[in-house]
Amino acid sequence: MTTDETGKAKGRDTRTRILDAAEKLFAEQGLASTSLRQITREAGVNLAAVNYHFGSREQLIHEVFARLVGPVNRERLACLDERRAAAGDAPLPLATILECLAAPALRRGGDRLRMRLAARVLSEPGVYSPTDFHRLFEEIAERFLGELARTLPDLPPAEIAWRFHFFIGALLQALHGLAGVKGMPGPFSELYRVPVEEVLRRVVAFGIGGFLAPAVPGNTGEDGP
Repeated sequence: MTTDETGKAKGRDTRTRILDAAEKLFAEQGLASTSLRQITREAGVNLAAVNYHFGSREQLIHEVFARLVGPVNRERLACLDERRAAAGDAPLPLATILECLAAPALRRGGDRLRMRLAARVLSEPGVYSPTDFHRLFEEIAERFLGELARTLPDLPPAEIAWRFHFFIGALLQALHGLAGVKGMPGPFSELYRVPVEEVLRRVVAFGIGGFLAPAVPGNTGEDGP
């Protein structure tokens, strides 16, 4: 390995250590409660290393979430591609679309630390820029909304967008419950003492009911969420 390659490898190692430390502390303590000083201490680096690799605390948060959701989104798209290839020109079943969207996230329930980190988006609104977070899902939204429109041709695009928006909310709430984030009322936290596959079936069934409900009276298709 050349000197230049060694330097790049060390840089990648430092960057990874910072991301690992930030991910762990954000999940355990929350976004707002975790300082850069705590992250640098956990990672064994100085503040200059954080500034060099990420530029700001906000960008570090974004990179942590990008690393978290990247594999999930790739699984979602791979699932959709596989089902689309098998279906040919036919519309996909609604249950298939919703399962491809929900399953990759819910089935990571064994990684409770990362599940808890994902749930921070719901439990700590306003700490992480919604615009930055939504950027991570632009391709997902475009692909899944397209499939939903093909499967539900009688629903106006705005109505599909609303229902997609609400389904994502239900999925985030399920992640919140699976992660065991403190603050859920007792009766609701008890619901999650079941296998992840049961949670998935319930989320998908809930979504099917929402998407197949009658359109909201007076909706012209011009408005969106």
